[in-house]
Amino acid sequence: MYLKKIIDQNKQLINIKLQGMGEPFVNKNIFEMINYANKYGIAVELISNGSLINQDKIEKLSSSLLSIISISMDGATSETFEKIRIKSNFNVVKENVKNLISKLKLNKKRPQLRALTLIQKDNFHEILDIANLCYDLGFDKLEFQIQLTGWGKKEWELINKDKNVNLDEIKKTLQGTINEFAKKNFPINITEENLLSFKKKCSYPYETPYFSAGGKVVPCCLIADDKVVNMGDINDDDFLTIWNSKKYQNFRKNINENNLEDFCKNCYKEFR
Repeated sequence: MYLKKIIDQNKQLINIKLQGMGEPFVNKNIFEMINYANKYGIAVELISNGSLINQDKIEKLSSSLLSIISISMDGATSETFEKIRIKSNFNVVKENVKNLISKLKLNKKRPQLRALTLIQKDNFHEILDIANLCYDLGFDKLEFQIQLTGWGKKEWELINKDKNVNLDEIKKTLQGTINEFAKKNFPINITEENLLSFKKKCSYPYETPYFSAGGKVVPCCLIADDKVVNMGDINDDDFLTIWNSKKYQNFRKNINENNLEDFCKNCYKEFR
């Protein structure tokens, strides 16, 4: 479990987010990872698709010290949800989430329960229904995300262009809903910070490295795929060596000078 190596080399860590291109509950060491980070006072956030949260995992989650548990809720109906999340089962996910939230809300000290929805053309028509569903299920808050990542791959970025929804249209549709749910103490946010520009540059290479399942260091979670780019392997070098490497320094320099690599351009308004 190379997470121990990362923590041992970086006792200054504040927060670890367990997410990636796969489902964290597939990892048989997930609770060991959470506990090891907690041992050193590191806050742990976990993002799941909700499909594998059975009763055994719910019991373990209820005794863990997670700071945030986020569940992807990309539709309010089986048709929409399962169209976006291929081979998923909307009713199973919904039941798992209901059981998880019911259990965790019995705890005085518990993680924040957050719903995440990636808004796209396939679910935009259900945007208000999704808000109602997440409120009814008992989530603490709902985060609408608008950045469809292509993981630094041109073919996926082209596919995503057909699925993107205009930000102004999203805000117009949600304006009343956000105010309505705020009165019910259920905050709804629209995440915009990933929409960058030459004036508002990416900060990820300075503060939030991403580690692939195999231990390679990738500049950010929006690329995630170590086959697109990686700065080194934690199994071969210590993290400080990788973090201060010439390759990483040049990458940061190029961002400062707006000399972006192709795999970074999708995050910048100038190239959208």
